[in-house]
Amino acid sequence: MTSTLMKLNVNARRTISLAALAALCAAGAAPAMAQSGNPQRDRVQAIEAKMAKYWGVDLNAQPEVVGGKTAKDGRWPFMVALLDAGTASNYDAQFCGASLISSRDVLTAAHCVKGSKPAQIQVLVGTQDLKSGGRRVNIARITVHPKYNSRTSDSDVAVLRLAEEVTDITPVEYASTLAEEDKYAAAGKPVWGMGWGETETTPHFPNQLQNVKVPVTDRTVCNAADAYNGKVTDTMLCAGLAEGGKDTCQGDSGGPLVAKNGDGQFHLQVGVVSWGYGCADPNHYGIYSRMATLGAWVKDQVAAP
Repeated sequence: MTSTLMKLNVNARRTISLAALAALCAAGAAPAMAQSGNPQRDRVQAIEAKMAKYWGVDLNAQPEVVGGKTAKDGRWPFMVALLDAGTASNYDAQFCGASLISSRDVLTAAHCVKGSKPAQIQVLVGTQDLKSGGRRVNIARITVHPKYNSRTSDSDVAVLRLAEEVTDITPVEYASTLAEEDKYAAAGKPVWGMGWGETETTPHFPNQLQNVKVPVTDRTVCNAADAYNGKVTDTMLCAGLAEGGKDTCQGDSGGPLVAKNGDGQFHLQVGVVSWGYGCADPNHYGIYSRMATLGAWVKDQVAAP
């Protein structure tokens, strides 16, 4: 496959799985996609179209993906969904993933929220099922990384300040130094990605959270001529399999990539679902916003009043 899709929840609900999390924004030469009825989803699609023009990829092709499984109930309590505030159904409102990183802050991809106002987005916390449980929390502030580049996906992170504290869920830890990455997310180390993106086994987006385990990939391998040919920068982290077969697509942008922490638990966020060519294609690994180089900025936003 030569197509590229950002991992957002588009209206064309076709099959996709969760794995190496990441697929790039869509295609400039492609015709405009149909409106989904979810304004936030449509906004992200518009961002994708501009990015795709830069990358020169085909938005029309719909890849098949494999590798994800339904997450065990309660396994990822810090995982949250971004919802269009004006859509009543949580399932229909979801358009990106995110993670709770403090009692009052959520981390997601910049391309998920760039151009949105706080009143247009809500966060669904406390459930792994988009059709059952959980509660909506309003957003008070959106802060996009100042160096975010919507064409290249550099610095693709944003922090959302919640309008009220969430005190009944333990936030995920997150890396903020190269030393942490070297210790917990070096090449070959296992990591988990998750989201509500499409799966191969269902004809639509699943309501149950999916997850997948893949290894971190060395950046030099990702930047090889038969892979991304130098497009992966130091604000990006690669994960996946050379042979493909595991990846994510629509619906997963902004979700966390987690590694084992010092206690041996998968509770250290090392990446944010950002982009990638196609889904589960050989040599086209998932690309994540890299917490080792972006986490210090995230910490500053969490500490801000």
